Amino acid sequence: RRGSGRKNAGVVSLGMGKISLLVGVGTLAAGVAWLRVWRRCRRRPWIDTADAVRVCSAYGIDESSGFAPPQCLARLPPAFSAWEDIAAELPALNRSGALRAAVDGMPLLDASNLRGVAEQRRAFLILGMMAHSYIH
Repeated sequence: RRGSGRKNAGVVSLGMGKISLLVGVGTLAAGVAWLRVWRRCRRRPWIDTADAVRVCSAYGIDESSGFAPPQCLARLPPAFSAWEDIAAELPALNRSGALRAAVDGMPLLDASNLRGVAEQRRAFLILGMMAHSYIH
């Protein structure tokens, strides 16, 4: 016998018997509770906007881009051209297997000569890519 189509509160009649569906009772209660908490949190932020801006600026976090800098430095100063040259040729050096020799032959540069956070971030990016490629 196919389902009779009779539907009662939470019970649907099917050919194999009755399957109890508690749709709406538990789910609705959980949804309403979550909505109440969400509305309360939205009205009372966990941190004041002024405090958030102060904390973000103290840790170098941009409001729009987060941990990524809003603008990246295109190139390091000429004193660090050895790093920039390897970075520019990194894909080719990886393919040819010549990266280790290029890094081993690179002159030792003093990172304390980097001026400002932008130069430090660019150097970190280049050295991180070189180290990753060197190891792998």
